Amino acid sequence: GCVRCHQEIGAEWEGSLHRRAWQNGYFPRAYAAEPTPFCRKCHAPSADPGAEPPLAARELGVGCTVCHVVPAGITGVNAQPARPGGHAVIGDARLATEAACGGCHDFPFPGPPELALGPMQDTLGEHARSAAAATPCQGCHMLAVPSRGGGTHRSHAFRVQGDPAMLARAVVVKAAELDAGALRLSLAPGAIGHAFPTGDLYR
Repeated sequence: GCVRCHQEIGAEWEGSLHRRAWQNGYFPRAYAAEPTPFCRKCHAPSADPGAEPPLAARELGVGCTVCHVVPAGITGVNAQPARPGGHAVIGDARLATEAACGGCHDFPFPGPPELALGPMQDTLGEHARSAAAATPCQGCHMLAVPSRGGGTHRSHAFRVQGDPAMLARAVVVKAAELDAGALRLSLAPGAIGHAFPTGDLYR
């Protein structure tokens, strides 16, 4: 429904990892081993995490409504009045900060709170301890791009692995040598604000 009017942003999202949250190369294998509500709430957030999500929710992944719909209406960084045939936008400045991302990208291991198992994903914690702490997630992963109708908007392609130039800046190869048929690389952080890779899949 959103894409009918927001075609440009919809096309960006269509190629994103948010769109493939359920269907990417890693999650289905991990989910087969641990099919829990804890996993479903972020990878199929439009469905009830208490049950297996329907096919439509799995194919949708992380859609528009997850970030932009609240009980009071539709949200965006800046408030906007309703346009003819459209809707008003409730301003929520948190959408331009780490607060918009942390729910799915920074969380403890599941279990009783008294166990205090520590972070399962610590991407926001890594970012806070990095040299890029003053730059919000959106500053790297949602760059301002030209809009067809003029002006700019924040890209909803959510740049990550699919952006070779971004990856090339993220890690610096300090040394490389071929040893007995094996390539050995010495890597250092480049222009990056968290661990590389980050996220629980790579712990």
